[in-house]
Amino acid sequence: AAIVMVCIAAIAAIGTRTNALFENATTEMQNHGM
Repeated sequence: AAIVMVCIAAIAAIGTRTNALFENATTEMQNHGM
């Protein structure tokens, strides 16, 4: 059970980071008019 919780936490952290990176990239593209 503990291992499953760690996996879920890791996936959630990676998902959050990926979302932030994607939003930053989208903002950058809009700023540069691409």
